[in-house]
Amino acid sequence: VGLGVRAINNPCDRTIDILYKSSTMASGNDDSQLYQDLQGFLMSDRVDVRKAATEAILQIQHQEVHRHKLFEFDNGLLLQALIRNASYDEESTSSPLEAASIPANALQALVYLSSHGTTANQCIDVLLDSNMIARALEIVLSPVPSAKVTAPLQELWRSKVNYAMALIANLTRMEQGAVDMVGRTLPEEAVSSADLSADA
Repeated sequence: VGLGVRAINNPCDRTIDILYKSSTMASGNDDSQLYQDLQGFLMSDRVDVRKAATEAILQIQHQEVHRHKLFEFDNGLLLQALIRNASYDEESTSSPLEAASIPANALQALVYLSSHGTTANQCIDVLLDSNMIARALEIVLSPVPSAKVTAPLQELWRSKVNYAMALIANLTRMEQGAVDMVGRTLPEEAVSSADLSADA
């Protein structure tokens, strides 16, 4: 069933419920449509749908069967959809609180996925290929919200910064992540010539 046909307020509630319960089902069950729906929800134009989809990931990520599906489904495009939500543009919406929850949820999920289970290193590889180090640094270095911003939005900003820092810690466990973070050589100005002369 296409997204446009689902005339309910929160179109991924049913998918979330079935996904969560599916870990008790036989491994041979075909749940491809459920993951297809979840992938579509993560790319929806509706803020409430994206928010619910990222919350669904947070509910199911603790189960190994779902972690593997997140990586394997549609050749990894489901995971890529989650990664893109970590960069969701929350300023171009009329629902700022819901919109700010989307990248916060996505980052929280990516922190977990990159540090738990047999797929953690695989997740790190995918994130590095997606230039996630640079995106996480942008979030960490983002300006503090002004005093005019509501307390819930300020709290979500702090959550995003904390999750981004945790994600950087996970990614830099790998050599490629450390290289992406600091480069292969120190910049020339890292140690001034005056300091070198003094040491000599």
